Amino acid sequence: MRWSVAVVALTGCSQLFGLTSPELRDAHGSSDDASDGMSDGPRNDVPIIPGSCVAQWVAGPALTTPVELGVNTTADEQAPFVTADGLDLYYSKDGEVYLSTRTAVSGAFTNGNKVGGLSSGAFEGKTFVSSNKLRAFFSSTRAGGGGGAYDLFRGSRNTPTGNFAVDTSYVGTLNTAGNEIDPHLTDDLLHIYYSTISSASPVIALATRATVNDNFGTPTVLTELSSGTGETGPTLTADELVIVFSSSRITTVSGTNLWYATRTNKTQPFNTPQLVPAVNSSFFDDTPHLTPDGCTLYWSSSVDGSYDLYTSHIQ
Repeated sequence: MRWSVAVVALTGCSQLFGLTSPELRDAHGSSDDASDGMSDGPRNDVPIIPGSCVAQWVAGPALTTPVELGVNTTADEQAPFVTADGLDLYYSKDGEVYLSTRTAVSGAFTNGNKVGGLSSGAFEGKTFVSSNKLRAFFSSTRAGGGGGAYDLFRGSRNTPTGNFAVDTSYVGTLNTAGNEIDPHLTDDLLHIYYSTISSASPVIALATRATVNDNFGTPTVLTELSSGTGETGPTLTADELVIVFSSSRITTVSGTNLWYATRTNKTQPFNTPQLVPAVNSSFFDDTPHLTPDGCTLYWSSSVDGSYDLYTSHIQ
């Protein structure tokens, strides 16, 4: 395994798309997210706690040496997402959604089974699952989206272990004739960060809504994160003060790297992005997931030939 700090030109999943200029479509019908158990209350800023993992990201993080996850096989494992309780790992395996579980956060993720409903036989990308495990948001090439190769979909179920029913409720307003990938939502499901791709390079956008029964509104591109070479895979801490994403903003190697940016107030723009230290290779490092407290980072890397999943922790 070869790990080094490298910066690269964006290739990978976003370059698989046939890209056209995006335009926002009409809202899809509303559904039943009043049952999701999430709060519709005000989202106030929380002070950064000295010594916390968020504070360490703001100051400049130190991360441990990357470690492989036990789910890795000779197939391509990408786009990890760990639920808020730390027990469920969702990931993409050769374009299908898989789930690996553990009984304690000190345990290891092993094996993994395909998730019915979320997997369709088309290509599924990054999956976000709410903390109560009743809602999933993901990107897919299945039929029924907005016309692009990849669109955003929602999965809903009534119990944390039930089967997901899939539709485009609430996220249909974001699907365009371009491509939408890599959704990340806040725990109250009112903010969605994702990558949108038209004829230009991928950019990270943010869309919001007032309640969980509203469609997401017109997205805003986070221009302070844009390099013109492509940014994908946004993942944030629960307070929205730290964002990690994949970018190829410096073209010295043919691959992607993980970058991060911070802010001290979630209504402000992010500061200038920086390379995530200690974890980048000279290959493709992308589709990151940051735990809500900011203490653990997961991502996929092609450092060993095929894509595999890795993790690292704030020291």
